[in-house]
Parts: sequence; C-alpha cells; structure tokens
Amino acid sequence: MMASAAHAARRTVFPLVLSARFQPSCALRRPPIRQIEWLQRQGQRLGRFLFLGRKVSYPGGSSLDWVYELNRVQGILGRQHCLQVMNKFSKRKPILFGGLTTAARYLIGDSIVQAMSEDPGWDFQRTLLFTLFGFVYASTAGYTVYNLIYPRLFGSSRPYMTAFLDVCSQTPFFYFPTFYIARSFAFTPIPDWIEPKQVAKEGLQRWQNNLRADFMTAFMFWFPMHSINFRLVPLNYRLPFMAAIGCGWVAILSTRSGNRPREIVAVE
Repeated sequence: MMASAAHAARRTVFPLVLSARFQPSCALRRPPIRQIEWLQRQGQRLGRFLFLGRKVSYPGGSSLDWVYELNRVQGILGRQHCLQVMNKFSKRKPILFGGLTTAARYLIGDSIVQAMSEDPGWDFQRTLLFTLFGFVYASTAGYTVYNLIYPRLFGSSRPYMTAFLDVCSQTPFFYFPTFYIARSFAFTPIPDWIEPKQVAKEGLQRWQNNLRADFMTAFMFWFPMHSINFRLVPLNYRLPFMAAIGCGWVAILSTRSGNRPREIVAVE
C-alpha cells in the first residue's frame, strides 16, 4: 500500500514540482498591459500625423490600418509614369540599374566634399575615378554579394543575421580595402601610376590604419540600415537603397574625418 502511494506521488506530484521549479523565468514574463496600450496610442498618433487625420472606414474596422494606408501610398506612387519606367528598367537590367545609381551616389558625394573643401579648383580626375569605382563595384562584386549570395544563403527571413555578417566580414575586409586602393589612385597624379603596386600598397596601409574606426562607424550605421534593406527592400532596389542612404553615411564620416582635408569618405 505504501509502495503504491509513493509510486503515485512520483508520477503526479514530483513532475509538477520539477516543472514549476525549472520553468524558465522568461516564459513567465509578459509585457504589462499599460505598455501595450501606450504603444498602441503612440502608433495611432503617428498614423494621424502621417495621414493628416483622414476619416476613412477601414475594412477591418480598426481606427488605423497601417497595411491599408501603406498599400494606398504604394498605389499612388505606382501610377506615376516615371516611377513605372524606372521600376521596369530595374527589373530588366538590375545590374546596370544598381551600377548607375551607385555611380551617381559617388559622383554626388565627391562633388559635395570638393565643394565644401577649402582647396581651390576642381579635381576632375578624382571625381571621374570615384564615379567609375562606384559603377564597377556595384555592378560586379556588389551585385554578386547583395543580390545573389545573400538571398540564396539567408533569403529575407533572417535580416539581422545577414546584416551582422555583412558589417563584420564583407564591409571591413573586402569593401574597405577595395575602396582605399581606388582612393589611393584617385589622389595620385596619373604620371605616378608607373608603380601601381606602390600606389595600391599606400591604400592598403591607410585601410589598416583606419580599420578599427571605420569598422565601428560602419557597424553603428549600416547594421540597422541593412536590417531594413534585407527585410523590406526588393532585390532590384537593394543597391539603389544603399546608394540613397549613403548621403547620411557621407555626412557622418565627413564630420568624423573633418581634420583630413581633401579626403573623400568611404561610402558603401
């Protein structure tokens, strides 16, 4: 009788005690209701500010339907003829489209830096080489990495992992060395290109000297931007998205590198 009672206790009471004792604490934590309600109110206020407090009846009956509003904005933009032409071109020629937008980004970025510089005159060789570098990099290595390799490895379901891998491997150890070599040729007069190995060596030396600071700045800026890029942006617009937000990247590094005259900052 005692043996059967002990056996029954082991089968019923002990599992309950053990499950209560070793249950992870994170499973018991839930966001307070007040915080959820506060976030909902803030979302409603932001929506009323963005959409000018429009009075509409949403299909779901909610006071603000973000999906409905974003689809409405997308429909308005999709009816614009110039955007339709650009969208068709980006789908037919994604490599050329990415190369042209990135080249335009480098052209505009270098023009802004030279316009803000105190040095007289305009260095057309520098502008031409940086523009050419942007086109060649985006249409070759950039397209291969961002439009072919990353989608096949991670898809769009793991944007944070893809962004982390990019800023910790591809950006500091492939993009930055390539950029600094191109920068070294851009700042070297053409007659001195007789020794290209020496010019490339100077660029790699500058990359090694600035690696730590460039990596920290790139991680802080590009990790959140790439998380958005790899999650929401279509493949044919990944490189143009990077070219567009590169204006903020230039502003950050221009401020950080303000004591280095005539330096064009690295733009991904």
